[in-house]
Amino acid sequence: PWHRHDSLPRSITCGKHVRPVRGNPDRRYRAYTNEFDVLTQYQVEWKPYDRQQLSEIVLSPTCYRDRELWRCTTPMILYYVVEFHMPHRVMRQFGRMQPCPPLELSTSQQLHSIDRRKRYKENDWRVKHDRYIHMWNNKEGCDPEGGPYWRPNNEYIRWYCTSTRTKVKPSWTNVPIEDAPSEDDADIADAYDTVTRHGTQPERAPLHDYM
Repeated sequence: PWHRHDSLPRSITCGKHVRPVRGNPDRRYRAYTNEFDVLTQYQVEWKPYDRQQLSEIVLSPTCYRDRELWRCTTPMILYYVVEFHMPHRVMRQFGRMQPCPPLELSTSQQLHSIDRRKRYKENDWRVKHDRYIHMWNNKEGCDPEGGPYWRPNNEYIRWYCTSTRTKVKPSWTNVPIEDAPSEDDADIADAYDTVTRHGTQPERAPLHDYM
């Protein structure tokens, strides 16, 4: 059979010695999600590959197809469907500094309501989407290699932690332990003791995040 020369196998790493998970699905899920939240920064491999290792990986040409468009903020058009490509939200994936917060650009909610139900001959999409076609035709104006290279950035970390959910399990309470009333019926220590007296193993992450 004929094969495209650029459709070679892609590089992939397969896990070794992967064991099936057995036991109660609910308990396994709780244990799995708790493990995420109790990780420390010293247990994370922040840069699993250095530039030398990356340069030695041979990827299929398919992986580099249209790379000049990877960082272009432009509408992508397929007949009546228009979706904006907004790489400025994920600049770190391209090795560049991530502005925080990212520039706010409208994704045009009006476009999301367009479909072809009962409209097979109603619209000439070339006319209706003329504005977005013009933006696509002018995409060559973007600079895919522009912008400063990524480096560790405390400002980004502070913004990220306040703008996203960084924990799977919320802590038991947000009240500092020294300020928690010791005689309150809802005291965290009493709640912990109640759970353990009933023979239930409390989840680690909520208590870990609280402490």
